[in-house]
Amino acid sequence: MLKSACLILLAAACVLLTGCRRDAEINSALTEVDSFTKELENLIKADPSSKGVDNAQQYLDARKREIKLKTSYLTRVRGIQVSDETEKRLIETVRRDQMTITSLPSIPNLPVNDAAFKTKLDKLINDYLELFQA
Repeated sequence: MLKSACLILLAAACVLLTGCRRDAEINSALTEVDSFTKELENLIKADPSSKGVDNAQQYLDARKREIKLKTSYLTRVRGIQVSDETEKRLIETVRRDQMTITSLPSIPNLPVNDAAFKTKLDKLINDYLELFQA
């Protein structure tokens, strides 16, 4: 009886300890957001024209809800249920991804002097950044 009670308590402690950290879930969500960001950048680089921005905007619009859920999750768990190492990776990756998107106008051969193109690109950048707002 005492032995089984000790085993039950030990099992419960293990569940509690592993349940408090969500590093694997966070890393999965972070990898998905990072991959999404790289795909947006690649769509623009592959076709540095108004059509390329349209394709990137369509891609963003198609995945906006899914990615917003991921970024909201990452915001909620930050600092609460995450190891120091994972939190550091989270901050660095999100910062790098946001810099990647805000730096899109510096990609060579983009017609940034074209007002219509610049309007589309600015919308894409703003829509992306909104994914990280509460």
